[in-house]
Amino acid sequence: MPYLRSVESAWDEKTSPVFQDRKTYDKPTFFKLLGLQDVERLEIEVLKKTSTGRVLNLKINGKEMVGKDVATKLKLRSNDFEIIKNGNIIEIKTNGYGHGVGMSQYGALGMANDGYLYDEILKYYYKGVEIETLK
Repeated sequence: MPYLRSVESAWDEKTSPVFQDRKTYDKPTFFKLLGLQDVERLEIEVLKKTSTGRVLNLKINGKEMVGKDVATKLKLRSNDFEIIKNGNIIEIKTNGYGHGVGMSQYGALGMANDGYLYDEILKYYYKGVEIETLK
């Protein structure tokens, strides 16, 4: 839909208590959750990101995966993530919550706290819409 676009939501970081999150896994758990063979090596390559920094595709030990599937399997808040290897520990940092399209609940709350009205908030997140009263 043309009104479902990703827009900058500057209010999220100051409003959301979980805007930035971290999860850690040991390597065997990480491999198991992703359905991969538990091996010594761990090679991660991000193949493609969205314009907002979300991981679309990546390779883990040569297996191509979809970013949102990895986020789901690892129970991450967002597919805007970074995987950091530290010995036998895998740390994953996420930014935001959700898919990044449409209205951010924390962003809308931040806008309301800053004095924006409901129609201004809706029109900010859903570009090109008109708000009308139904009869």
